[in-house]
Amino acid sequence: VLTSFQQGWCISVINKIMSMPISSPFRLISLFLPSDCGRNVYEILKNPIDLNTILQNVKDNKYDRMVEWEYDVNLIWENAK
Repeated sequence: VLTSFQQGWCISVINKIMSMPISSPFRLISLFLPSDCGRNVYEILKNPIDLNTILQNVKDNKYDRMVEWEYDVNLIWENAK
């Protein structure tokens, strides 16, 4: 489990990212695709993740190591390609 310092740091970073207007498509997985594209994000992405999910994972102690949190954050950007 992450230390309280690590949890605080991760939460702070996610909150800073989420405060930027450009992050809006990455806050909720349902916003990744326009609603009129006719496809479901779960059909396209093998490992969908969003900022809110990562934030909740930190709060729920789902990460044992920082590298797991880092992987999920980077997965957002990989999914956006």
